[in-house]
Formats: sequence, structure tokens, C-alpha cells
Amino acid sequence: MSKSGPSLLFTHQLSNEVIFSLFEKAKLYKETQFHNIPDSYSGAVPLLLFFEPSTRTKVSFQMAMSRLGLKPIMIDVNEQSSVVKGETYLDTLKNIMAMKPDLLVVRYGEDKEITNYLEAQETPVINGGGGVSEHPTQALLDAFTIYEEYGQFQNRKILLIGDIVHSRVASSNIHLLTSLGAQVGLFSDEDLCKDYSSQKYMFETLAQALAWADVIMPLRPQKERFKQYGYSASSYAEKFCLRQEHLKMLRSDQIVMHPGPWNESVDIEEAVVNSENSRIFQQVENGVYVRAALIDSILSEKHK
Repeated sequence: MSKSGPSLLFTHQLSNEVIFSLFEKAKLYKETQFHNIPDSYSGAVPLLLFFEPSTRTKVSFQMAMSRLGLKPIMIDVNEQSSVVKGETYLDTLKNIMAMKPDLLVVRYGEDKEITNYLEAQETPVINGGGGVSEHPTQALLDAFTIYEEYGQFQNRKILLIGDIVHSRVASSNIHLLTSLGAQVGLFSDEDLCKDYSSQKYMFETLAQALAWADVIMPLRPQKERFKQYGYSASSYAEKFCLRQEHLKMLRSDQIVMHPGPWNESVDIEEAVVNSENSRIFQQVENGVYVRAALIDSILSEKHK
């Protein structure tokens, strides 16, 4: 599936050839609504293991698996596991892998030990969000939504707004979209984008950034880090919130996206979410098709 085998742990594993192959399969699923999908991996058992809370990603994977005729096993570690009895996350992971699932989807925090363990496994693994640096399937579905809108990436201008440095979505999107030929611009503060201060397209005002962009993507702030960087919800919103008043500045061919979840009136207002420029719910829908395409590619390769 990727340059290094059937697992997808890192966005950089995806070649452009693989990305467009996944897009074609996702497009087929969307057009056919999964009708007449061949059963090429009957009896395969996928397992979802989430060490961190999730709604959209978790349900999207479950829906994708169900649409493919699979019956996923779901484990929310903090709700229903031996972790509450004192078991470490790594030991939980090792026990799960000993049961030989055909595919593991895992979400976890910033834990190099878990990453190293997953890299060494023969069982295919999909990263459902890892730490602050990786969310490859979110980047894929975002890119697919942009591709669906414009038909190509070359010189398309993608704007990320707000807390860049703590966002695994930003990290994965910057890498993937740049590799596809898009230009990625940032509107942020020095502390909130310090790892990307050399990014070519940086803007001093939101108005300037909006005028430049084709795709506008505000990001959810990490509220637990507000105090560390001298922010409150209100001060973050004052600078970075995409508001109804900004809609007047947008062209009809500009689109607004958001990886979710959003904080109402902190990073985006409801009027923008529901506007004609918005493709936010289209992203959510596309997540099912893109993840199904990825799952199918991995399991088809495994069951050759």
C-alpha cells in the first residue's frame, strides 16, 4: 500500500501514485455507495484500539469497515480495558496484537515506545492519530475533498489558521499537500507555528491570508495549552476565529474546511460552517470513502 508495506503510520509513506489510486477507489465507493463490492477478504477481523478520545475518526473507520462487510472490534482503552487496573498502554497493545487481528487501527498520544513497537509489527496498522505529528487518514480525506473540488493540486493555495504547532492535522496536511504540488500558507502567531517559521507563505493579517487562499482551514485550539502561550478562548477567537463577517470577503470559488471538532465562535462560527463556501460536512462524508479505500487496499494486499 505504501512505500514500506501494508501499514500506514506516517504521511510520508504515501507516494503520489498510491494517493491517487486511493482517490480513484474512494470516488468509486462514493458514486456506487458501496453497491456490488467484491468480498475479497471474507472472515478478516479488524480491530480499533483508541487510547485517546475520538468521535469522528472512530465512527468513520467503523462505518467504512461495516460498508465493506467487515465486523470491527472496538476498544476504548480508558473505558473498557485493563489500563484501569494498572496495565500500561504498551502492554495492552502487545496483548491485543497477540490475538492476531487482520488489521489494527490505533490512536495514541505522543509515545515513541508505541510508535517503535508498531513499526516492527507484521500485522498491518493504520495510524488513527498519533501525538501532535501524525494523522495520515485525515490528511488523505482533506486532500480528496480538495481534489474533488478543483481536480488538481498544482499551485492550489491552502491556508491553515491558528494553532499549527500542536496540530497533528496541520503536520500531516502540510507534508501531504506540499508533496502533491499545493502551496500551504499559515496565519498564526510565532509561538503557535514555531516549527514552521520558515514556511514560505506567512501572513500578518487574516484579511491578507483570506485574499490569498483557495482553501481556508481554521484549526481547533489546544485549550489545555492556552495558559502556556498567554491565550484565553476569547483572545484566540479575536485573532483567529473565522466569522460570518469574513464570508463577505470570500470568492464563490473559495472553500472552507475544518478537520473537526470545532469550538463554536472560538475557531469558527456556525454561520461559516453552514455557508455555501463550506465543505466541512463533505469532508466528514468523504472520510468514510477514503478510509474504506485504504482498508480495502491493505486487506486486499494482505490476502493475496
